Amino acid sequence: MRPAELCEQVLAEAAQITRARGVTLDATTGPAVAGAPEAPLDRTALARAAANLVANAAEHARSRVAVSCDVEGGHLVIEVADDGPGFSPAALERGCERLFTDDSSRSSRDGGRHYGLGLHAASEAASAHGGSVSLANSPSGGAVATIAVPLCGA
Repeated sequence: MRPAELCEQVLAEAAQITRARGVTLDATTGPAVAGAPEAPLDRTALARAAANLVANAAEHARSRVAVSCDVEGGHLVIEVADDGPGFSPAALERGCERLFTDDSSRSSRDGGRHYGLGLHAASEAASAHGGSVSLANSPSGGAVATIAVPLCGA
């Protein structure tokens, strides 16, 4: 599929998720996405992976989530950032592990229970494409989760 089609779907779903959570969405697509050739991408799996990151960000954001899609160094890169408290040190190290939930700094806004599956599922989808999910805290505050998958040879 063409990366531009996936990015369009990711941003449309991000708009629905953030609207439902009552936070603002800043959505961008880099210029390289439009010209990116077809690639062996599973649209359903990667869109679900991105939706997991957006849902997580929207839940922990104070007021804003930013989602960007771009092509960098032969990879499709989907970055999701929020203006919430950021990841705890333990989550930065182990947040993509299955069933990891020991992240008190990012407790659910509505008191809901987490089962440690969203980041893990996103990581598994990226890994199946030869890529990865990385977690970081923004220097200006908030969390950043990034999916990067190669566009060829996945």
